[in-house]
Amino acid sequence: MLHHIHLSNLQLLVFIVLCSIALPLTADETSSNQEVIESKLPQSQSLESESTLKRSPFELEHIFNALDKPQQYLSSGVIGLTKRMDEFFSDEEALYETNDSYIRMTGDMVLIESENPGFVGDLKAKIELPNTQNKLKFIFESDTSDDREELERQLDENPVDAAQDKSFFAGIEGLLGEFKYWKFRPSLGVKLSSSLDTFVRFRANRPYEISEKWRAYFRNTLYWFDSSGYGFDSSLEFDHQINKHFLFRSTLSASRKEENEYWELNQIFSLSQSISKKQAMIYSAGVFGISEPIVIATDYLLQVRYRQQLHSDYLFMELIPKIQYQREDDFEPVFSLTFRVEIVFK
Repeated sequence: MLHHIHLSNLQLLVFIVLCSIALPLTADETSSNQEVIESKLPQSQSLESESTLKRSPFELEHIFNALDKPQQYLSSGVIGLTKRMDEFFSDEEALYETNDSYIRMTGDMVLIESENPGFVGDLKAKIELPNTQNKLKFIFESDTSDDREELERQLDENPVDAAQDKSFFAGIEGLLGEFKYWKFRPSLGVKLSSSLDTFVRFRANRPYEISEKWRAYFRNTLYWFDSSGYGFDSSLEFDHQINKHFLFRSTLSASRKEENEYWELNQIFSLSQSISKKQAMIYSAGVFGISEPIVIATDYLLQVRYRQQLHSDYLFMELIPKIQYQREDDFEPVFSLTFRVEIVFK
């Protein structure tokens, strides 16, 4: 259905262009013909015709203004498609970028060959504090995980343990504003586990509009925990709109912790497909490695995410088949399937 709507919009735009070319060519002829017609008409009809002509430019302007909306939609390019896909998949970075409050709860059941089913859960929330002009947020989230930890998630034997066996972060996040396209967000709080662990975090992000179909995003996070010291995460993302339904993404990430003497690196290529308003897929291939002392690959990953909206705009379901190749297992393939239910309140 979306394809036909987009095609109709394109036809309307072609019609507008042809009209804009034809109007100047026929202006003089229309003027002379109008003088002849008015000389042959009664005075009342002539006045009526003149009144109609006076309204025509005004009405035409409204028509063109109405047709500008689909044109603007079609020309939104890679930014619009990227935003729609990230918001549909409740991408963590997309949620982070928004100034709106949200609560996201996720529950996974993971089936791995030759193993019993495992369970893992996740909770993230960001709530605007009153009387702060959208500058301060209360944040509450389960233990943060990057792409590497997605490969090495600790699974529990049942959903109850998955919900209970968690560390949580609680704190305050601020928005310092923007400086030459950079957006800065400092935060501080405590990690709630067996003991309290204070932390400070500073994020600095910047988008780059390369062209109508290419966009880049540079993300940096510097943090410090009382128990483990400092850490640094950085990623560079490139998005390319192939057409109205497909988006290519390349993400290069690097992170380092004080307790480690090496960098953790990963490169992920993905292709996002918009199937309908309620369905989408992401096909991914990635390589993970460390620099110890030279860069070596530790894992390879092939993955597909199918996501469907089940009810309203807050209940979703995902199926995620995955093949992982680990160095410690001589890169033998390990197959898994994840069933995910997610609730997002915005």
